[in-house]
Amino acid sequence: MNGGRFFAALLAGALLLVAGCSGSKSDSDTERTPATSETSTTVGTVGATPSIEAPVAPEAEKSAEGAEAFVRYFWDVHNYAYQTLETAPFESIVEDDCTFCASTLADLKNAASRNASISGSEVSLTVVAVPPGKVGSRVVVATVITQNEGVESHPDGTKETFPPIPATQSSIALQWTPSAQWVVHDISIDDTDATQ
Repeated sequence: MNGGRFFAALLAGALLLVAGCSGSKSDSDTERTPATSETSTTVGTVGATPSIEAPVAPEAEKSAEGAEAFVRYFWDVHNYAYQTLETAPFESIVEDDCTFCASTLADLKNAASRNASISGSEVSLTVVAVPPGKVGSRVVVATVITQNEGVESHPDGTKETFPPIPATQSSIALQWTPSAQWVVHDISIDDTDATQ
């Protein structure tokens, strides 16, 4: 596979993201100003760590800041899932029809069924931004992400290496649920191998 782990899920979901993110505005939508957050920190650390704590969800808030905090949390949970091969925390924050998410879950379950362990492959955010305007029941959050090199180790001693991914633009479509929380509708990640 040419690219990191998250690119396998990306290709099938790119069109669904655009098609599924149109929504109507309501009177309860919140007006906002541009909010861009630039950091250079790793969202989570992936590796064989004896005691790994699950990420703590931010307070759910239907706002630009709340959506941005949730996206950071999503990648923390993504990294945690690859650290531990536990899928429940990841499944609890994504919609069932999220193509990227379904592919990620299949990858995790496949690795767990083969008693594999995964190190590296952590996704880091450098930019997280909700576009200006009202934040309604659906919002697309623009991000720039990177992914470190990863290794999947198997009980028979074989290893599969996944190359690092440089800074890449991505979009995460979020849905505000009736239970007052964000969930991931789908994710689109630019293809770093595409020629211009």
